[in-house]
Amino acid sequence: MAIFLGASGAAILSGRIIKRFSARVMLGTGIVTFIVGLVMLTMVKIDASFTYLFIAMSLIGIGSGFNNPVIKAIIVSKATLSRMNVITFTNSVIENVAQRLGASFALVGFALFAAKGNGVNALANTSLIFIALAVGSLLFLVLIPKKIEGIHEVNERVEGVQEVNDSTITSIKVDSNEKKTIKI
Repeated sequence: MAIFLGASGAAILSGRIIKRFSARVMLGTGIVTFIVGLVMLTMVKIDASFTYLFIAMSLIGIGSGFNNPVIKAIIVSKATLSRMNVITFTNSVIENVAQRLGASFALVGFALFAAKGNGVNALANTSLIFIALAVGSLLFLVLIPKKIEGIHEVNERVEGVQEVNDSTITSIKVDSNEKKTIKI
């Protein structure tokens, strides 16, 4: 529940402030928040309070949720209008598969570590693996564009739009700033 609440709240916040910061800053903030939550899990002891675990899991959710709107904005900004439905569908499929594989990996990793007899250390060891993966993802931030087309930069792609009102047809071509109105 803590992960879901954190992810939901962070996705709403991220979507609202995406124009103010670069994509790299937004993704970096999300990844670092995610790592902080994982680091907190590595320090869990058998007598850890519910509040401590809730905060750690919330930070993991916040980090994950903070990144989702940014990633989707980057993907959609690179798509042509004619391929937008295919791109968004493919993104959803890949995202769902990655979530299922990640959860399965975490469960198997935890089970393997727990088989040694100490469930608390299993949580810490599994978290260490995910910390290494998350730190590795920080290295890829340099590949992320600083500005997202359509959010940070306005690059109109509208072409050949026609509006029909009563007996007037308006043809608009934004890139060359052309607008023609024909009355019938």
